[in-house]
Amino acid sequence: MEAIMATRFGGPEVLAPVTLPTPEPPEGHVRVDVASPAWAGWTHSSGAATPRRGLPEALAVLDDGSTALALLEKTPVAAGDDVLVLPGLGGLGSLLVQLPRDAVMIAAVRGPEKVKLAHDLGVRAVDYGSPDWTSKVPGVDVVFDGVGGPLGATALSLLRDGGRFSGYGMSSGAPTTVPLADHRRLASVADMSQLPEFWPETPRRVRQALTEAAAGRLIPLIGRTYPLAEAAAAHTDFEKRRAVGKILLHP
Repeated sequence: MEAIMATRFGGPEVLAPVTLPTPEPPEGHVRVDVASPAWAGWTHSSGAATPRRGLPEALAVLDDGSTALALLEKTPVAAGDDVLVLPGLGGLGSLLVQLPRDAVMIAAVRGPEKVKLAHDLGVRAVDYGSPDWTSKVPGVDVVFDGVGGPLGATALSLLRDGGRFSGYGMSSGAPTTVPLADHRRLASVADMSQLPEFWPETPRRVRQALTEAAAGRLIPLIGRTYPLAEAAAAHTDFEKRRAVGKILLHP
């Protein structure tokens, strides 16, 4: 069985490919074989295997699609709301901007190429790499923040009184700090402590996300796929925001 293992602390370079013994399931258990992008199958303890189709698009919505649905359940978006998603073209953000059908979704991205990609998904976009980007977002009703730090604080300041803030990530290295004054003026504030609350309903949301994707209503943005042995390179590209959308590994 091929795997990636980190045996010491460090950067992406500590992610090393290794070969491990293939586990044998005890009686009454199954061994799950997952492959991307070609197929996924399962194996009975009797040894009989049945292959199934597991497209990359399904893998791309499996986790992030479920989380996007959970965020919207926790912080609902109403028809006509102006909604800022930061970052707007990550694995999760690119799904989140597609789900509310009757709201004005604004993807916060960096660079003209990502602005165009957001437009291709049918959503508005602002380039937060531009020094005057906030002038193009006069005010919003909802902010979904997966970046945190100074950029998350700026997004927070764009919320109108009575707005809703949802923090779900800290790719900047620190979560967004919500001052007491903002707690008082906003209708709701959810921080990263909301994430464990989502777990019990994950199977239901996974089924919903896959159904939306199969119907063509949710289009995952797959930036790049890497062989499993190049997990360190994939991690580095993700960390430095070189890829757009979801990064996938395959054997």
